[in-house]
Amino acid sequence: METKTLEYFRVVYQEQNMHRAADKLYISQQGLSRTIQTLEKELECKLFERDSLGMHPTAAGDRLYESVRKIQSELDGLHRDIEELTTGKKILHVPAAYGVLHLLYPAIRQFSEAQPKIEVRWAEHIDQECEQLLSQQQVELILTVLGEDNPAFDIHPLTTRRIMLLVFEGHPLYEKEAVSVQDLKNEKLLTVGHGYQMFATLQKACLKAGFYPYIEGEISEINLCHKLVHLGEGLGLTVDFIADMVDQKNVRALHFVEDCFTWRVGIVRNKKTPLSPAAKAFWKHIINWPCLDNK
Repeated sequence: METKTLEYFRVVYQEQNMHRAADKLYISQQGLSRTIQTLEKELECKLFERDSLGMHPTAAGDRLYESVRKIQSELDGLHRDIEELTTGKKILHVPAAYGVLHLLYPAIRQFSEAQPKIEVRWAEHIDQECEQLLSQQQVELILTVLGEDNPAFDIHPLTTRRIMLLVFEGHPLYEKEAVSVQDLKNEKLLTVGHGYQMFATLQKACLKAGFYPYIEGEISEINLCHKLVHLGEGLGLTVDFIADMVDQKNVRALHFVEDCFTWRVGIVRNKKTPLSPAAKAFWKHIINWPCLDNK
């Protein structure tokens, strides 16, 4: 049984969908399916029940997943320990939700300059993936877009920004100074997709107003949303500081009158995971960094 096979199993278990798992692993769906079937034959048990809705772990699948998590955690720790011995530096992995580094990268850079014996390695993920990594205790802390409070996490909010509506010239809303959630009814909307807090905020606000949002397209890059709105493909959601950075002619960014359209950024840790000295130093630096302007 190879570690790559266990990694493939882990992703299928988490996604519970062969197509999404294959996309995430950058392999073919057929190849991934064969790998899982071979693993089931090797273990002489069924790891998933399969139906039209996806892959549902069996009791054996649940048990294997818990073991795989522990094995991967130990391997990651071993690799980190060896690298730290080789380089003489402590390595701190910091997942960051997409967009957050626009605000926090200067703080990370300042920390690295002040702490030359700590190497911060960051990687961008969708909001939900950041939370999953923390829940599974694969990392010590995350920089993410905050959603509903999780009692298992220690959450420190850092800044709150506005979610804005992008409107193209010629649209009836273009001349307004502000919009409400009711203005979105029956409008074609472009937004980041499932797994992002912005999507959850939009959906929750629309359902509370009594309608389902008409989402024309789900994207992973807010800058693309600006371009599509410029082409008149629909109305889009963005964040205030990104709207300020993108100079898009014939497109206006309007704020919502409802208070719920916010994009809250914070640093989060799992209460079950003791922070290393490097992580403690990073946490302290980030929460005391003075250069975040709340809007």
